[in-house]
Amino acid sequence: MRISLLISLLLFFYLSISSSAIDKIHCVYTISDNYQIPDTSSTFSQWNKTNNLFIDGGFIRNQSLWCYIKINDYQSNDILVVDNNQIDSLSVIFEDRVINTYGDKTNSTNLAYGLICIPITKEQAQKGFFLKVKKENSFLKFGLSIQVSDEIQKKSKNEGMLFFLQTGAYLILCIGIAIILLIKKNLFYILFVCSVLFGWSYVAISLGVFQNDLFGNCMYYSEIRFLCVIFWFFFLMSFLQHLLSVKKFFPRINALLNKIALSLPVFFLILAFGFFKEFPSAIKLAMLSIYLTIVLTAFVFFYLCIQYIILKNEKRKIAVFFILPHIIWVVLTILSESLSISPFFHSLSFSWLNSYDAIFFGIVIFEDYYTSAKRNIQTAQALNKERKILSRVSETAQLKERRNFANLLHDKFSSQLAHLGILAELNRIEDVKTELKNLAGEMRSFSHHILPKSIDDGALISVLNEHMHWLNNQNIGITYTVKTFDVPENINPEIAMLVYLITLELIANAQKHGKASRVDSEIFGYIENLSIHFYDNGSGFNKENQRDGFGLTQIKNRIKALNGTFEIHSELGTGTEILIEIPINHL
Repeated sequence: MRISLLISLLLFFYLSISSSAIDKIHCVYTISDNYQIPDTSSTFSQWNKTNNLFIDGGFIRNQSLWCYIKINDYQSNDILVVDNNQIDSLSVIFEDRVINTYGDKTNSTNLAYGLICIPITKEQAQKGFFLKVKKENSFLKFGLSIQVSDEIQKKSKNEGMLFFLQTGAYLILCIGIAIILLIKKNLFYILFVCSVLFGWSYVAISLGVFQNDLFGNCMYYSEIRFLCVIFWFFFLMSFLQHLLSVKKFFPRINALLNKIALSLPVFFLILAFGFFKEFPSAIKLAMLSIYLTIVLTAFVFFYLCIQYIILKNEKRKIAVFFILPHIIWVVLTILSESLSISPFFHSLSFSWLNSYDAIFFGIVIFEDYYTSAKRNIQTAQALNKERKILSRVSETAQLKERRNFANLLHDKFSSQLAHLGILAELNRIEDVKTELKNLAGEMRSFSHHILPKSIDDGALISVLNEHMHWLNNQNIGITYTVKTFDVPENINPEIAMLVYLITLELIANAQKHGKASRVDSEIFGYIENLSIHFYDNGSGFNKENQRDGFGLTQIKNRIKALNGTFEIHSELGTGTEILIEIPINHL
């Protein structure tokens, strides 16, 4: 921003003090609807260069502005420069003959970008010649000066190099944003690309690049230029509206901006009607309406930016760096009018402003993409780390379950199998048969205790009731209860398995750590989730000083993997309460 501002200021002072000999020009002018050359003795007014460096013709759609010009102290390399390249047509007439024609609605080319350069001869300078100037669809204002042809060509070459350098930068920027658009699928970036393209098109037409180098036969550059600046403004404002999240922070102002945007097509229809029907009043009304709409939108965004700054909103930096250069540009433009700086300054200053907008918002977009990509990478790394932790937890859990299973087999069945061996050696066949029958029953009961077969059918309620009945028959001094509310007899087997394993783990924790005498479980069935409430009257614990054990960590990881919630409430001496929510639709 500082570089752009510095260049704009230097450009302003450069154009302010640039040497152009206007004292050599003697000019009188008039406005006439006649196609023939008017009489210079009666209808022409003297151009007062002391009070106004510009010839102001106003809005003259069906008329022409005629200038009669003589050049004093003529030099062979003198060029008459009209510092407004936004004229429909400018005809050079000498001795009742059209020497050359320039302007948007002609096929002519110019020696310099942004200016109309008219070569003149000594005879023309001494005898005098006419300029017939027409501009149909907007206000006519231009200045005249005498400049040296070599200096003009040098300046034009530098301006052309700068323009094509900007074009290359715009192209790279648009390609980069197009790639981001394809990756992020964020369509509002298209608004920014459109604003850059329309701004570039306006500058290219104003400098005469299209007419001199590309499409010389086009006769509608005045209309295209006008549309380009309108579309540039509203695409940029729409992009800024999304970038500043106006809908989120200022919904009423967002609604106002949307209504303003919807009014534009109406004004364009009126403008098109005026063009095709040759109705100047309709054209004036449409253009005035469009200008007022632009002014209103600009004031709304100025107010928004001030509000973002005052409220210290998170978007205030964008607001500050957007509003300051545009205020400076408006001030410099007003000063250029009051100080009678060349109209060519407007095209160049707009070029710098458009470049600033493109660079600044391009940086904002790339920074947003970089931040988003960095955040996604960090999230992916965190998820990968969590998967590794879960994998290690799962492996540890399997190892623990295998060890427990091996201990149970050893403690419960190894002695009975040894006893069977002794009975077989003693040839006590009947006793062996009896023991085998008892052992088969115990193994069946044991396997059913480890993982009931009916759980595969989703019979959660019956499995839990059987398990609680079995626990209560162990006579270990703990009472177990389970209550279900609106839970079907048969549910999703995956949910049933999960709830069963969670219940076993919570009961084991209460037995081992809580020293509880009563453990209650309640399961509530809802449309979208399953709610589990678990209570025990044990000793409880201090959550701040207590780290989660292996079993509790495993439960939390299982629930988290299903986008569920896990809450635990406990204090020393008050027991433990655990609340679990498992979304059913996720499964």
